[in-house]
Amino acid sequence: MNRTGLLVRAIVPLTADLIVDASAAGSRLAMITAHGAGQLVMPCLGAEDFGPLAAPEGFARVSHDWGTWTSRSGSTGQLAVPTVGFELTLESAALTFPVNELGNAYARGLDPVEEDLLQWLRRLQEWGQILARQSLSPLEPSPKTLSAASSGLILWVETSGRASWPGTSQLAVDVVVETAISPLSERVADTATLTRMAAYANNPNMSPPPAVNLLAAARRAAQRGQWRLALMELGTALEAVLTSVLQPTARGFETLSPMTSRAIREGIALPADIDTAFVKPRNAAVHHGATPSVATVIQALDLLDALIATYHADYAADPSLPLAHRVQRHDLHIVRPPGP
Repeated sequence: MNRTGLLVRAIVPLTADLIVDASAAGSRLAMITAHGAGQLVMPCLGAEDFGPLAAPEGFARVSHDWGTWTSRSGSTGQLAVPTVGFELTLESAALTFPVNELGNAYARGLDPVEEDLLQWLRRLQEWGQILARQSLSPLEPSPKTLSAASSGLILWVETSGRASWPGTSQLAVDVVVETAISPLSERVADTATLTRMAAYANNPNMSPPPAVNLLAAARRAAQRGQWRLALMELGTALEAVLTSVLQPTARGFETLSPMTSRAIREGIALPADIDTAFVKPRNAAVHHGATPSVATVIQALDLLDALIATYHADYAADPSLPLAHRVQRHDLHIVRPPGP
């Protein structure tokens, strides 16, 4: 029973498409897991400018019914990647059957390896939310990906033992398509950004500073139109940044308004109108449940992005990344007609 030199390949569908630059097609990113070193393998470019891409190099389809690996936009040079490949070389593996039977059975005994790969992928998605501002979390998918459960009424008519075919309708859905970059925009992950994501995901003990996590949470809320929650998170993020930069006071605890005043006196680059434009709307959201204006939240996101770029540069998204165009999807109604 051979326990060395095993190459494990896995293909994993992503909860939300990863939008990458076309130059990242076919790339391989080094990954480190608890079971050894491996590679994240991206799909390859096909021969045509438009249409499906080829499977990652070294991978073959298990079924021809899987559909395309991903789609390519020839006009924007972006790829919408719903499926990625993993390659992992194991120094030892607890397979429960002889290696010479691999061609006749499933690869049993690799459950810990599978969980390890999924944990690494979750970390990659979390870093993608920070470094590319893409909504990749399986718990908080992008609202731009329309895959809600069917809400339409299914109706048919029966009389004298006969029935019509079921008819169905779908509620209208508003889709917002961005044409210019804003603090709410998802960005295309180029090769350099993908490399940063993979490098950070390789360390399961690495986590961003509190202000970075809070800013990412605020952006997710704002992308979903939850303006009050977004401003509350941004206020806490600002407190976290200033707490890490300013010297502690004798009292120890300081609320946001006097903290921002002291920061301005000490030369921190904050807007002169921050009290009226940020602090007071934030306090109204926290203490009175008031919903701020969209412009207030956008301005606050801009401010926190600048502060993170200054004081936590290793965790800031590259501001030159272009606007990501996410493929729109909607669920389909498949209804079997009544009768035999």
